[in-house]
Amino acid sequence: MLLSSLFITFLLEYFLTPTEDILDKYLSKVANWIRYKVSVEDGRLALLTWLLMISGSSLTIWVLWEVILLIHPILAFVFLVIFLYLNLGFKRFINIFLKINTCLKNEELEKARSEVNNWAVSIMSKQVVTDAVKNGDAGQIAREATKLLVLSLHKNLFAPIFWLVVLPGPVGVLLYKSALLTQREWSRNTIDTANFAPSKNEAHNFLESDEKTPTENVEENKTEEPSVFQGVASRGFFWVDWLPARFTALIFAIVGNFEDAFALGRLEATDITFKSASDSDRLILAAGEGAMMLSLTIPTAVSGTQQLDNMDEISSRPDLLEPDANSMKFAIGLMWRSLILLMVIFTLVSFGYFLRFFY
Repeated sequence: MLLSSLFITFLLEYFLTPTEDILDKYLSKVANWIRYKVSVEDGRLALLTWLLMISGSSLTIWVLWEVILLIHPILAFVFLVIFLYLNLGFKRFINIFLKINTCLKNEELEKARSEVNNWAVSIMSKQVVTDAVKNGDAGQIAREATKLLVLSLHKNLFAPIFWLVVLPGPVGVLLYKSALLTQREWSRNTIDTANFAPSKNEAHNFLESDEKTPTENVEENKTEEPSVFQGVASRGFFWVDWLPARFTALIFAIVGNFEDAFALGRLEATDITFKSASDSDRLILAAGEGAMMLSLTIPTAVSGTQQLDNMDEISSRPDLLEPDANSMKFAIGLMWRSLILLMVIFTLVSFGYFLRFFY
């Protein structure tokens, strides 16, 4: 059932690409509503609220899945396909990435900036992405678009598929998505910015002026210290994403340049100490840039003692190419090869599970 449902979901995704994440929108509203109903800044209460949010959604879908299985397996199969179609995603992000690539090749920088900015706003990316796109050249736009593609496909395709295999039915997918969206919503701190996201026209006007968007104004009004809820959600998502992040990094290494992807991923993993949501992003980007041989990140500055202790590792960093419009095809190739490898692995596992009944 798992292999067939994934195959049908990918076909539907390819030919009937959804324009937005429907279920993500409602899960975000639930996480946002819970956050602002519980306004007391207490560590234990924040942890309990986060656990109730994650476990409550997972148990609900588990009970529903078991009930549908009892009714009829075919109905459960149809339900799983619809659920995966509404939660997984890859073609929509690839289409956006290809559109940005076309704009860069046609030297339409303002249009490319607008597309990257809309993409970053939709997934609540860091402000540094918007700043780099606003003032950057074609190379910087290509770099930020490639980073957004790698992270978006990990969080909407590879990581959910990992949990789909580990946990029964759609439970794993919803668990991961709940942790992801809770981390995004609670990272808004104490200010509800749901109504502040700029539209496409506003984002385009922002790129042509020096005025700040409402999102930037909200960022300035936030306190510098993260809230307790933000810290709990960030660390909780880090642990939910710990295994999937390394699974994605391994897939990138296998289908790309293995030695450099492994080396850069290992160097980045040794620097992960804070256990926040951004640490997983750093690991995935490090493995991705090694697999594609493209420079996507800026090396983190370390102390003199750390430089002396890790001199051999620092000096062995590979020389990476700077991204441009022509090198963006490396990212597309990496994503398709990774998806094909996943399907081959699942096919072999499914046949092995089927053949064991004959021996």
